[in-house]
Amino acid sequence: MKVFKKVSKWMEEVRNLDKKRVFDISDDNKVIEICRQNCVTTITANPDMTMNISHYYKK
Repeated sequence: MKVFKKVSKWMEEVRNLDKKRVFDISDDNKVIEICRQNCVTTITANPDMTMNISHYYKK
């Protein structure tokens, strides 16, 4: 089963064993986007091993 599928130029979608989309991950593995209904959570890994987490609503 193929877990990764290109979503955009720099993001791939990741699916679980039930073939449901879990999150999108960037090609450099530094950004993860989780979408639940109209809320998007973005997690970014920084070089100093900290994380930035931001939330926003889709319009």
